[in-house]
Amino acid sequence: MRASDVLIVDRQVKVTHLHQAGIKRFVVRGAVDMTALTQENAPYCGHGRRPQKGSIVRPLSRKYKDNIIEATKSDSEETFCFQGRTLKVQYFRKLVVENCPLVFHVIVVHDPKYKKPWVLVTDLPDTGDVIFHLYRSRWKVEQIPQTGKQLLGGHRSFVHSDEIRYRLPELVLFAASLSLYLSAITPAVARVFWDKNPDRTAGRFCRGLSGCAFPAFPQEILADLPDKTIAPLGTLTAFPVRVRNKRSVFAHLPVGVAAHRRQKKAEKIPAISGN
Repeated sequence: MRASDVLIVDRQVKVTHLHQAGIKRFVVRGAVDMTALTQENAPYCGHGRRPQKGSIVRPLSRKYKDNIIEATKSDSEETFCFQGRTLKVQYFRKLVVENCPLVFHVIVVHDPKYKKPWVLVTDLPDTGDVIFHLYRSRWKVEQIPQTGKQLLGGHRSFVHSDEIRYRLPELVLFAASLSLYLSAITPAVARVFWDKNPDRTAGRFCRGLSGCAFPAFPQEILADLPDKTIAPLGTLTAFPVRVRNKRSVFAHLPVGVAAHRRQKKAEKIPAISGN
């Protein structure tokens, strides 16, 4: 990373991971039930052993059974406007986690559009408006994986080979990128009569292709090819001979969830003994 770069990641990345990697300038999505410690040790209560670590900081309140654990009072608050909404920001500065010397800040953004607030962990000294827009800019990278998994069916594919484990995600991401590009440059087609203003989305583009037949090359074009690596008419003529319709018999095999669902083991009949 360059000195001017900012790492923006999701909540799977912990503060300890960033410290081990030596990463500075980051914005991480925190859990709504996260806790941290103040950098200074907790104040002495007047009796017993003196505290060896900071006070517990809870950015948000939580409920445990029938008890409500109140949130810690924030260091400061501010508001800013975004898309006609007023967002409230709470600051918790100079925090640490146990067994990690990395100092960070926690920013809680209350957006009326969402039920739960955003908990953002960062070491940047910028305002909540800047941190909010930095993390929001990460949402764009989710479009390609979401298109590949949900629209193209990548989440329903199961592979076991070591090489295919890398090849399948690469193929899904490539297909998703291609569908997003083609949907952006082709005119949007309304799929139903009430779709008055269709958008150029990958979902509408894929649904439009699902009702189209596979194109075939004319015989004149096939005759002018220097090699005979193209399949004859009636098959997938836009690809080599190796790419063709699979004619395997699979009617007797289970498909869908039933194909990979685990079966219950048969109950063992206890042996009859003479005792």
